[in-house]
Amino acid sequence: MGGLFEKKAGRDVRREARVQKELQEKKKTRTTAIIVVTVLALTFAAALFVNSSYVRRTFTVVTIDGVGFTAVQFDFFYSGTVDEYRSFMESIGGGRLPDTDRPHSSQFVDSETGQTWADFFNTMTLERMSELVAVHKAAMDYGFVMSDQMHETVDETVANLRYMAEMNGFRSFNSFLRAYYNTPLNETILRGLIEFVTTTNSFREYMFDSFTSSEDVLEEYYLERQDTLDVFTYRSFLISPEDIDIMDFDDAEDYQLAIETAREEAVAKADSLLDGVVTEDDFIAAAKEHDPVLYEEEDSTLMVSAGERLNTFYSEWMTDASRGLGDVHTAEDATGVQVLFFISRDDNNYQMTEMRQLLILRSEFTPEDMFDEHGFFDEEGAFAEADRLAGDHADYVLGLFTDGGGTEDLLIALMEEYSDDWTEEGLYTEITKYQMVSEIDEWLFAPEREVGNYELIRTEAYGYHLVYFVGFGQSYREALADNLMKEQNYQEWTDTLVRAEAVRHRAFIFTSN
Repeated sequence: MGGLFEKKAGRDVRREARVQKELQEKKKTRTTAIIVVTVLALTFAAALFVNSSYVRRTFTVVTIDGVGFTAVQFDFFYSGTVDEYRSFMESIGGGRLPDTDRPHSSQFVDSETGQTWADFFNTMTLERMSELVAVHKAAMDYGFVMSDQMHETVDETVANLRYMAEMNGFRSFNSFLRAYYNTPLNETILRGLIEFVTTTNSFREYMFDSFTSSEDVLEEYYLERQDTLDVFTYRSFLISPEDIDIMDFDDAEDYQLAIETAREEAVAKADSLLDGVVTEDDFIAAAKEHDPVLYEEEDSTLMVSAGERLNTFYSEWMTDASRGLGDVHTAEDATGVQVLFFISRDDNNYQMTEMRQLLILRSEFTPEDMFDEHGFFDEEGAFAEADRLAGDHADYVLGLFTDGGGTEDLLIALMEEYSDDWTEEGLYTEITKYQMVSEIDEWLFAPEREVGNYELIRTEAYGYHLVYFVGFGQSYREALADNLMKEQNYQEWTDTLVRAEAVRHRAFIFTSN
């Protein structure tokens, strides 16, 4: 018995030891798991805290010359930078842009260098913010303060955003701001940012306008740049060489010879077409002879251009002081042979004009039931009918205007009910030549034009315009020189401003991109 008991007792001790060991192992594992979960939870909580709305709105993440910005403020400027860049690229006909449905940080501008669109816009935004800070500091040093008009601008900006929020059905203004700017922005922060930008931009305008020059200085400045500032009116058409297919040649020299021969033939054709051209009508006929389809319309060859935008292949000929009406010329460029007829050179020495217009758009009278015998919409017939209806309506409005005395005040009063014009009270100021459609341009700058003149003018592009001549403005020649000198002086002033390097404080500054 004793021996059996001792053996059993030994087994019980060993089993107890094994159980205790297993319990210790489980406890150790459980403790480790708790630690891991706790660490992960703390890490996750820290990440949430770091990227929380409170933190992004509160803590400074970048400093520029002592001015601190939070992540939300940075996001505001980032959003503006992206919008401006996108608008610019679209205005010049497109270019590379990031996808709007993916984070910028996941899209490469340059895959070889690893630069992402976020990197690209971050750098651009910080440069923009650095410039804003530099100008704002200059404004503060100057003692520049916000005017009542500037405060009204801020209020109008916020009001417009409120209207957008209401139209899009947002339950609160702040929720709209968060969605619109893709950051936890609120109205208080927004107003501060808009005031900052408004003050800065207003000071820029103030400094730009502060650079004034005398009439003699402006005249000298203009004369030094006259070839680039004068406006040239001429006619032009292109004769392209015959297309040469490289696949038709076994030898490179033969191919090059064929190209040269084709260009020589184009020059010879240009010279032949110009032979006997004396008048503008002769030139128009020569263009139609070359290409009856492309140059079917008389205005298809008409060109109006400032000297700085002239084709470099014929700008020297065009700006020659001896150039006169009826001079002809041919110029080879990369596309072929340009055939030219000089009409006039305008030195911009005239007064700008001001006018009001009551506009009756032809498109508002387009019938919806104009179909031909084949069931297709009759565009030509619809245009004619819309023109007739718009013309009748314009005659009616003209009758109201003339019967009431034909005054400027009466025209303004009639606009609310009858005008389709989008400007305030139909007023246009500082109008230069070639700015308006040709039919109105010719009337505005006719030598006999006087204040108080009015006319009902039909334009092919829009419809009927009841225009009233308000008066004359500044000399355009002087205004042009003044603006260019201001730009030059303003740029020299901005070059003196110190743009401080941005100092980043926290990595999460760019997490919203």
